[in-house]
Amino acid sequence: MTTINPTPHVGDTVRIEIWIRDLDNMPLPINTATVKQFHIKPPTGATMVKTATFITTGADGGLYYECLNTDLSVDGEWKVQAYIEIPVAKQYHADIFGFTVLANV
Repeated sequence: MTTINPTPHVGDTVRIEIWIRDLDNMPLPINTATVKQFHIKPPTGATMVKTATFITTGADGGLYYECLNTDLSVDGEWKVQAYIEIPVAKQYHADIFGFTVLANV
């Protein structure tokens, strides 16, 4: 599950949250993750890799990233995907989530 509130506009500072779940839709404990990233793809251009932070302890699968006012630089359809690495060679990509960045006047 992914949330972005409020709906972002170009230049906004918003918080993106991703809750990583297993195949039974239960929280995936990621508290031992050594790499926590959000891969954020604008409508045009290269994918940005941003360091994510646990929402709580990571045991609930929750991660977030606070967008800087320079991150959401163009309007259109964006994509975000969480990526984590857990010791003992486990790497996970969360589902891709699409969201719209609105233009300003």
